[in-house]
Amino acid sequence: LMDRFVLGIGKGSIRDRLFEEDPTKMTLDMGVGKTKALARSYVWWPKLDAEIETKVASCANCNAHKDNPEKTSLIPWEWPQRPWSRLHLDYLGPFMNRYFLVLIDSHSKWLEAFPTTTMTAAATISLLRQTFARFGLPELIVTDNYSAFVSDEFQDFLAQNGVKFKSGAPFSPKTNGAAENAVRTVKRALKAAVHDVAPEKIDVALQRFLLDYRNTPHSTTGVSPAQALMSRHLRNRLDLLQPPAASFRVENQQLKQIRNYGGKDVAKAYEIGDCVWAKNYRKGEDTWEKGSVVEIKGPRRILVHIPRLNLDWIRHVDQVRRLVDKDKQPDVSVPGSGLPTVPDNPYSGGPPVSLGKSPTPARPTPTSPRTPERNSPTKPQGPTPKTSRPTRRCKPVRRLIEEMS
Repeated sequence: LMDRFVLGIGKGSIRDRLFEEDPTKMTLDMGVGKTKALARSYVWWPKLDAEIETKVASCANCNAHKDNPEKTSLIPWEWPQRPWSRLHLDYLGPFMNRYFLVLIDSHSKWLEAFPTTTMTAAATISLLRQTFARFGLPELIVTDNYSAFVSDEFQDFLAQNGVKFKSGAPFSPKTNGAAENAVRTVKRALKAAVHDVAPEKIDVALQRFLLDYRNTPHSTTGVSPAQALMSRHLRNRLDLLQPPAASFRVENQQLKQIRNYGGKDVAKAYEIGDCVWAKNYRKGEDTWEKGSVVEIKGPRRILVHIPRLNLDWIRHVDQVRRLVDKDKQPDVSVPGSGLPTVPDNPYSGGPPVSLGKSPTPARPTPTSPRTPERNSPTKPQGPTPKTSRPTRRCKPVRRLIEEMS
């Protein structure tokens, strides 16, 4: 105290006039710390520090130009339990004469970026309709206080679709921090792409970045946005480096099914021009019809032409039988009789016909559809007349008017 003045207490004293608003007096604009240091170097009085702190805190000029207060503790948004329930929106730009509507899902971290030339409410609604058509309507949308977001048109659009709306305080971007981080991520990707691709291909670069971003595990959730939103991995060009493991398992299961099903391999059993018996599904007619293969439709399908009906039938190989030449047919004997029999006629579907005890072959009648049997023990007398075409059984014409009468 030897080099300082001790000031007393009293109205109108030097101490009261020391802090008057006068340029010649002690200033309070330096802050609490510097003002107390300056006062201590010249004067002293009881409770000097407390009084200076009170004076500085009540100074109008100091309060009008003070820095921002100390930041408060962080309160994060509650993590939604379902994907696509809360979306954060914000605009990026202008960038290369365009704007980008950036959208991020708070649950899955799925990122969307839509290029646009305007930031009006109508343009924003049009872009949101596209993404809502793909992923559905969210429960809540969080934005800043940009005019397009707080406009009546945009608010009516959300209200009609049952979507709630929240916005932070003006000039407080940390309230919508998820959207701000998404904007910064997209902007960094666009700036990096400008140096690698031509300006007209900036959209291609953006879509490639979004595909890779959605497949990359997020640092917060630990899974990729695609896995969190769609429960699957999005296939990209990197998947070509390794064959899919699921395909080998499916092929093994299919081979196992083939072995368990059984059957013979008839992949090359029929060729074009082969004569076959084709299954006939027409009511009132014979079960099998003679035809020829005219086209191979697939591994198990063939196209058969039926001359008698002048029709083409598509049949599975399980629905056709190979036509065996009569000259090459073996004899079929009735057990215990020692007599040969005629093989089944596919047209009639009846049982084998025995030739009886007489060694003389049965002579065909003009009305019989059967030809003389080649398997007879004795040969027929005289040469057999040759015909230009094989004989067949003709059926009477069925007329609808006669069946209805």
